[in-house]
Amino acid sequence: MNTKLFLFTPSFCLLLSCFSNSEPKGQTADLFVSQDSSRCYMAAHIPSRFSDSDTAHHIVEGAGIDKVKMVHVAGGYFMMGSNDFADAKPVHEVKIADFLIDEHEVTNGQFEKFVQATGYVTLAERPLDPKEFPGVDPNMLKPGSAIFSPPKEVQGLNNHLQWWSYVVGANWRHPEGPNSSIQGKETFPVVHIAYQDAEAYAKWTGKRLPTEAEWEYAARARTSNPMTYYWGNELLDNDRYLANIFQGEFPVSQYEVRWLYRYFTS
Repeated sequence: MNTKLFLFTPSFCLLLSCFSNSEPKGQTADLFVSQDSSRCYMAAHIPSRFSDSDTAHHIVEGAGIDKVKMVHVAGGYFMMGSNDFADAKPVHEVKIADFLIDEHEVTNGQFEKFVQATGYVTLAERPLDPKEFPGVDPNMLKPGSAIFSPPKEVQGLNNHLQWWSYVVGANWRHPEGPNSSIQGKETFPVVHIAYQDAEAYAKWTGKRLPTEAEWEYAARARTSNPMTYYWGNELLDNDRYLANIFQGEFPVSQYEVRWLYRYFTS
């Protein structure tokens, strides 16, 4: 791992799913997720705060009370991927079993209940050991996360460090830095959450994270043929954005972002 990248704790919104009791005959999920699937992607020389899952071991599976509405997604076959994007190739057929998926991303309020009940500490809040980062300024080795910070000008788009800044004290409690909070934003999606954090939350609720195929299948509303976007081949639908897409001159200036329109079909 490039030591310049260790500071960037992945930040994403969580969508949790679990299998329903009625699987279509002869169908199984395209991927099986182990109870400790966080270890599936571990590689050598990864800092301990990213690979150490001890803080999640004390979490009791299914202990959390989660009353969030889940949507039933009927299983089937679909062509996963896209020929329009290099990281989505090759397009291939995938078989999906029935599953349930949360109707919306995990919110700050939901995650806060999890932390209060378990004492869980996210990766963005954990200390860093200077011994694991030789040559790095010790003043940089403080818990934090990356925050989008539009620059005044950009020298090409190959170096993403131009528009992401590591901010000490940024985490799910302080999404925009140490002087920010989630007060009044309890229904906003929780951010600054790493993969292990997401797994720990899912375990607590008695659910699991969806596979990549399940997520794409649900996002595409079970459409079987490949599309440029999850909702179709056109970016706009009657002059309406169907997702939180950057609008403006990336990454320097951004217009007002419209809220995500979600829809599911049965």
